[in-house]
Amino acid sequence: MPVATPERTTPLQITTDPEIAPSGPRLVERLNGGPAGNGWSGHNFSLETIPLLREALMLLPQPLMVTDPEMRLALTNHAWQDTFPVAAADMLPLAPVQPIIERIAASGEYGPGSSMRHAAFRKEAIRSGHRFQLERQRPGGVHLLVAGCPMPGGGYLTLLTDISAQRQSPDALALRKELEALRTANRELDRLAATDPLLGIANRRGLLRVAMAEAARLGREGGSCALMLLDLDHFKAINDRHGHAGGDLVLKAVATTLRGALREGDHLARHGGEELVALAPRAGASQGHEIAERLREALAHTPVALPTATLGVTASVGVTAWQAGEGFEEALMRADQGLYLAKRAGRNRVVSVPA
Repeated sequence: MPVATPERTTPLQITTDPEIAPSGPRLVERLNGGPAGNGWSGHNFSLETIPLLREALMLLPQPLMVTDPEMRLALTNHAWQDTFPVAAADMLPLAPVQPIIERIAASGEYGPGSSMRHAAFRKEAIRSGHRFQLERQRPGGVHLLVAGCPMPGGGYLTLLTDISAQRQSPDALALRKELEALRTANRELDRLAATDPLLGIANRRGLLRVAMAEAARLGREGGSCALMLLDLDHFKAINDRHGHAGGDLVLKAVATTLRGALREGDHLARHGGEELVALAPRAGASQGHEIAERLREALAHTPVALPTATLGVTASVGVTAWQAGEGFEEALMRADQGLYLAKRAGRNRVVSVPA
């Protein structure tokens, strides 16, 4: 037999209010607008049943503290715990809040003046449910807006917000912007100083930086790094026939082709003239030879179009495995030996020299 549903004459409203209970922070959800009885009722749930919400409160960048009606600690988030010099063991739920406030006041975190007066003001605000808002400056110079307010279900919420940016003088803000612009310009100058302006790859200075970083990695991890020294075949003849402008176009095309043939994370740099260096971290002798062959073949199969002609370009490559414990220049000399042997053997080939 169907059960009659009680008629509802007003729209349903669901409200959610925070409360502090001895068991911890709670959110109370109330259902209003339904007829009395017949299954219509409110219900509530605690923060413990909503881990996502609790985690959100814990991850708030603003320091937050919640106390219960008995002036015991209900919740402090990570930002609060990181801000104040109180041991984590003393900030557990249900810990008395008065000693915590007194310890923070004694550290000078509440500002200049009497620490006892600062502590008394905050304890009384929590005890009486007095709403307050004030600004203060931390010992490190950070400006904070401190707000305290009672919670509808009992208890008290204290929230801190960093307002340093709003409180800086126009002159200080202008100086900060100038310093940031100067740092940005210096980073760009540093990048340009390590970059070949024609090819857009690292120059010799940039190569040495990469080599230093790779040497540090080899020292930590061991292993090896494939080091390849490439020289364009008959490049002087290209310059003589097509001029330096034509030679520059060839070099730019070569750099583009080589970058496309290298692995992600490999490095390419101009060593000088038509010589280029490629570094393949974590590659041994065998894999280094394979990478070098791939580079050589990519160049051989990629004609370079000049305004006056289309040229085939090849390169000779010397390759070696740069081992942990040896210097970059030592490994580079071995790669140079391989390059010399490749040139003597007829060019357009790869020669490996073992470590």
